[in-house]
Amino acid sequence: MNRNKEVDLKFVNEYQPFKDKYKAYKIRKGGLGTHYPFVFNDIMGLGKDAERGVCVEDIKLAMKGHVEDGYKFNPSSALSEDNQHYNRDPSINDRVHVLVCVIPGNTAGLQNDNATSQLPTEGVKKLREVRLAARDMG
Repeated sequence: MNRNKEVDLKFVNEYQPFKDKYKAYKIRKGGLGTHYPFVFNDIMGLGKDAERGVCVEDIKLAMKGHVEDGYKFNPSSALSEDNQHYNRDPSINDRVHVLVCVIPGNTAGLQNDNATSQLPTEGVKKLREVRLAARDMG
């Protein structure tokens, strides 16, 4: 039973998103065929600007359980209902219950002039939109 899912939103390097497919990882518990009751899902990074990285709409769809394993992200358009990787009827187990965003350790602040590395303004906008969507989901 996959009661808890986690999406790892990676803010990757400036030019190339690290991953381009939605991938689920189960952690084996004991012998073959037994796993812990949660799944880690990894998605494409946010990217440097609006033309790179995951669409915010895809993150929202993933949180609601509509994105299936193997979906290839397209920075210029979100997952459509007619795509083979669109889950039309997600169960409670398909939905995201914990959302994690990984930000590089050398990013001292989101918008701090003294930071050695900062999240681009577009990245901050995407993070805010995802946070508000997660809040609205309860």
